[in-house]
Amino acid sequence: MIDNNFFHIGDEMLTSLAFARMKNRGLEYLDAGMYRFIHRYWGMHERQPIQHFNPVLAHLPADKVWIAESGIDNKPFVPSEFIARYNRHLRLFRFLNKIRNAIKI
Repeated sequence: MIDNNFFHIGDEMLTSLAFARMKNRGLEYLDAGMYRFIHRYWGMHERQPIQHFNPVLAHLPADKVWIAESGIDNKPFVPSEFIARYNRHLRLFRFLNKIRNAIKI
């Protein structure tokens, strides 16, 4: 039985279980991160802009809430527009974080 207070955001737990099951069945898989297909980018904690890594796919775990609140529209996805919005988000977040740290909230 799972406790009613159990709560998890993300699929890491399920993904880890799936990979473990694949391994137990003798299946092999390719680590996309090793081949620079995907890059985990930690937003404000990164020193380089996301463009520096030029990933095919970017995993933005620290920005899940921003992505969820960004909304989805019917326009085609344009990477350059998304990166521009994302960079504005990071600049605002970093600025507000500096203010918060300066006044010790």
